[in-house]
Amino acid sequence: MRFKTIILVITVLFSRTLAFPNLAANGSAIQSSVYRDAYNNNYGASKVIDGNTNQLFIAGSCCHTDIGFSSAWWRLDLGYSAYIHRVVMYYRGDQSPRIKGYYLYVSDSFSERNPNSGHECYHYPMSGQLPNTIQNKTCDLTGRYVVYYNERDGTETFVDLCEVEVFGCYLGRYGSQCQSNCSLNCNDGTCSIWGGSCTSCKAGFKGNHCDQGCEVGTYGPNCVNTCNHCKNKDCNQFCGRCTHGCSAGWKGSSCQIRCSAGTFGENCSFVCNCLDGNTCDDVNGHCPHELCDPGWKSNSCSQSCVKRTFGKNCLKKCTDCITDNCNRFNGTCDPFGICKSGWRGQGCNFKCDTGSYGINCSLSCSNCINESCDHLEGICQTVGSCKAGYRGSKCNQSCSLGHFGYKCANKCTGCLDGDCEPFSGNCTKDGCRNDYTGYRCHLPGKINKILASADDL
Repeated sequence: MRFKTIILVITVLFSRTLAFPNLAANGSAIQSSVYRDAYNNNYGASKVIDGNTNQLFIAGSCCHTDIGFSSAWWRLDLGYSAYIHRVVMYYRGDQSPRIKGYYLYVSDSFSERNPNSGHECYHYPMSGQLPNTIQNKTCDLTGRYVVYYNERDGTETFVDLCEVEVFGCYLGRYGSQCQSNCSLNCNDGTCSIWGGSCTSCKAGFKGNHCDQGCEVGTYGPNCVNTCNHCKNKDCNQFCGRCTHGCSAGWKGSSCQIRCSAGTFGENCSFVCNCLDGNTCDDVNGHCPHELCDPGWKSNSCSQSCVKRTFGKNCLKKCTDCITDNCNRFNGTCDPFGICKSGWRGQGCNFKCDTGSYGINCSLSCSNCINESCDHLEGICQTVGSCKAGYRGSKCNQSCSLGHFGYKCANKCTGCLDGDCEPFSGNCTKDGCRNDYTGYRCHLPGKINKILASADDL
């Protein structure tokens, strides 16, 4: 029973190898040097892929490198990259010691100066028992070139291969005879040569055969990337570009970049103006302690001050600008900095100083007693409380002709023409009328007659 089991396993493995075509039959070969015998027979590299597995050297179907070299190599070019499952090598039957120490490489490039490069499929050690002249090695590697390489320290090295078979499929094909094409959605067009499952998928696809599109919220090769920061988690399945823009706190075509300082919201399209340049929350824009720079308000400090307000968090008011509007940052009245009557200052929030009133406090009420007047219209605080020589509610009218003094209540009846200085009552003309005397011509008398008599003397 044990013997049958072993035979079964060997049969399965061998049949699996034979399930794929021999790609070497369509390739081309070269070797490091060519030996010619006395009859000028050529033992070149092409003999190794002629389909003849006869291991007798005298049969003339084996290659042979020239004498006098410490290293030697044979190289097979498949013409295109292929998935190489297994390599079977038939070596010269009477020279098994020469096999020891060999390397088997698979690569996508080849250089005669550096033949022992590429992916190592197998290395036979120099020590140990003599190797079998038929070497059957599993590689499962991808490449265009298959290289047999050997070298010796101080002794000659030869390559005496009689046949090499390479079983697998060219990239993009699979099946027992490589009869099927890999899915177009396989990355690099490659897939398993057995069942056609892709090694990896192109952007936008997933599944063993890359025949399933990415689910919502995923994208890229094998759909392994997520677009969690896209609005509604919806993005292009191939490149990850967000369909509806970014969720709050993110920006960029794929919404992978956090908002920069001072911005927030969807696509980072909003600006927060936190006090003293403090950074706001990049999702909702809330400023620390909800403190805003002058000219701004709201939790995120993104709303401009409304009309008649200004300053930090728009808490100050400028209700006395003549246009009912002011600069939202510093409160200066717009457009010309003009205040309503009775007010002054940058935001027109200070009453006029004592002695002034009107627009921008530009008018003076200096004729009121103690210069005390209403700051809006300039009316003296006490009605009729004007300084000598003035009258009216604002004390801005001089006494009428013939009157002077406090409240203009005094008359200058003794002055010529009845005209006198409104403050002191001193006559403004030359002298007094007859029968009046004094510095204001306010005393009855005959001073004019006396002066006339004096002039006659």
